[in-house]
Amino acid sequence: MRAIRLFSLLESVSFAVAASAHAGVLVRGYEDTEAATAEGVIAVVLLVGFGLTWALPTWTRAVGLVAMGLAERMAMVAKARRQGAGMGILGRAQAELASRETP
Repeated sequence: MRAIRLFSLLESVSFAVAASAHAGVLVRGYEDTEAATAEGVIAVVLLVGFGLTWALPTWTRAVGLVAMGLAERMAMVAKARRQGAGMGILGRAQAELASRETP
């Protein structure tokens, strides 16, 4: 149980630091509001999971798995949205070819 709590806390802190960097709080020149928002929400989800592991000690493993799985899924969705709304390489290539065709 201690490892799950520690890992959840470390993850939430690292996402909070990344959100702060992308918000321009820690470092100037890397501002990105979309990334800051996504990382901030992920940090909150992980922090809520961390808190629930203390509130529901018998459910620590399940809560940790759900919180970390949700955070991972949210990170994948955010990355996919940044790379063209989830289009793969072939989808982007087809869109590029379609945009070059003249009607």
